[in-house]
Amino acid sequence: MASGDENDALTVVQEHPEAGDAAQTAVDVQTNQLACSNTLQPGYRADVKAGASLHPAQLTARIKGAASERELMDVATKHSKDFDYIHAAAALSHAVKISFGQPQSGFSTPAVEQLLRLVQHHMPQMEGRQLANSLWAVAKLRVKVDIVLLHSFLNTMRSKLDGFDPQNFANTLWAMATLGHVDAAFTNALLQAAKPKLDSFKPQELVNTLWAMATLGHADVAFTNALLKAAELKLDMFNSQDFANTLWAMATLGHADVEFTNVLLKAAKPKLGTFTPQALANMLWAMATLGHAD
Repeated sequence: MASGDENDALTVVQEHPEAGDAAQTAVDVQTNQLACSNTLQPGYRADVKAGASLHPAQLTARIKGAASERELMDVATKHSKDFDYIHAAAALSHAVKISFGQPQSGFSTPAVEQLLRLVQHHMPQMEGRQLANSLWAVAKLRVKVDIVLLHSFLNTMRSKLDGFDPQNFANTLWAMATLGHVDAAFTNALLQAAKPKLDSFKPQELVNTLWAMATLGHADVAFTNALLKAAELKLDMFNSQDFANTLWAMATLGHADVEFTNVLLKAAKPKLGTFTPQALANMLWAMATLGHAD
């Protein structure tokens, strides 16, 4: 990703923040909980014929046991009537595991859209974790999803924002930015719901949120001020990429805050030895763009 004017002598490639590990852990936990809580009933046949109803625990096992797109979509197609909201979210997230295990083939767009429709069908029962994990999975799969389907998904998701936690907010916005999906109305609603909870955001969640806003070109001065205020209290926990991405996002948004920048640079200085060349270049570009001399 390039930032700055195209005529600038320095081209800055932004280091892409990841939101995957925490989200994947949440997916694994919820899937394992489902498998443990839905034990098989006595006498229930394990060798269920294709198309026959599956017990929730069996369906979970089928989803987690799928080793290819064909196997996962076979389960999703033949047993869609047995899916509940956790199965739907888990299937989409398991597609990420399959895709990363078979990088040469990836996951096809029609398959992702079929799984996303299954998620959408069960959205009324979903909580923020399943919703955010589902969108995160779509972004990790790097496929071009039908924009009408994505708009519909986000519109339904909008009614659930009050139940989101910091990770849900950050992962959702990160996913939208990664997908390159601009939806100003949804983003405004998300930021409004997230603002009262900013003090509970972890450093990575604050940085990913600001990075996503900058990547989407979504400026919100009041929200950014509130986010930077929350971030200032946690700068001692920032790593090199957090510092670089925060300053890059501020510069990209054109959000100058001399006092915060001074505090950020002071906190970053003892850690400069851990910065990659790219992170150092991004810091200098951002300072120049903001007109901040130090």
